[in-house]
Amino acid sequence: VYPSRNPVVRGIITQPDFIVGVIRALKGLGARKVLLAESSIIGPARFSFEAVGILPKIRGIAIPVYLDEMDEVEVKIENPLAQKSFKVPKIWLDADVFISLPKIKTNLFSGITLTVKNNLGMLRQFERLSYHDHRLHKKLADLFKVRPPDITLADCIAAGEGQGPLMATPAELGLIVASNNAIALDTVACHLAGFKPDDIEYLKLLIEAGYG
Repeated sequence: VYPSRNPVVRGIITQPDFIVGVIRALKGLGARKVLLAESSIIGPARFSFEAVGILPKIRGIAIPVYLDEMDEVEVKIENPLAQKSFKVPKIWLDADVFISLPKIKTNLFSGITLTVKNNLGMLRQFERLSYHDHRLHKKLADLFKVRPPDITLADCIAAGEGQGPLMATPAELGLIVASNNAIALDTVACHLAGFKPDDIEYLKLLIEAGYG
């Protein structure tokens, strides 16, 4: 969202040192191969990896995956709320384990950005923009059904408040929030950020669909 090494992004993007810590923990637990995947809305994903300075930090422990260069497959959504299908990276669906590393921050379009909205990063830019209007919450719920994370580790060391997603101010909380249920995690994160989970439409939709 904001590929930069400037301290101002502490409350905007998941921080490289946090990501590297997760990768080292996975390797220590016996993971044979760790793929670090990302897309970007400002230039190609390769640029984002360079801009945040993470490539030297993951050398030898993880493989960078530039999602905008990956082969895609179309996935149809059962009982869609807004979008009937999505083109997503095949490598995402093929992975043995999907670990999501969201930043907890406010968002002008959806109220708050959490694990559910992090799946939006799997889409190419033109795919993100469709239904990015009053139907956004329904689109997020549909996309989450493609593949919910097996594990979520949320960077709440510095959360983002104010004019998110691009102008969020760091709010130092010093926390990592983790769960094997993304909806449970997002519910807790709402309380941490001062939101009522019932006020976040995509959470309500997914809980009603049995994901909570």
